[in-house]
Amino acid sequence: MLRSDDPTPESYPQALVLGPSLSLTRVGTDGGHILVAAGPGTNEELQGRQIRVQLTGEQYDQAAHAHAQHHDLIFQGTVVRQGRMYEMAHPTRFVVSST
Repeated sequence: MLRSDDPTPESYPQALVLGPSLSLTRVGTDGGHILVAAGPGTNEELQGRQIRVQLTGEQYDQAAHAHAQHHDLIFQGTVVRQGRMYEMAHPTRFVVSST
């Protein structure tokens, strides 16, 4: 699904991504990144993909707590294709879903 010859756009401006975190990687004390499984509620073209999201320290702490509680995460921002992966750097919206 994430092959480099996949005929999808190189970026999705103002994408909405909703899903559970699959993995978390802290980078120093200034934050880190997580891998989110984009599910229903996400832009249709991105559903079923894994998207790496760069987070600040405070956002990372919230995401780690949500991961432990099995809560979904909601992000909004520009998703950019990076080789075979998709990444959202500096999301404009970050919410922990209560359901």
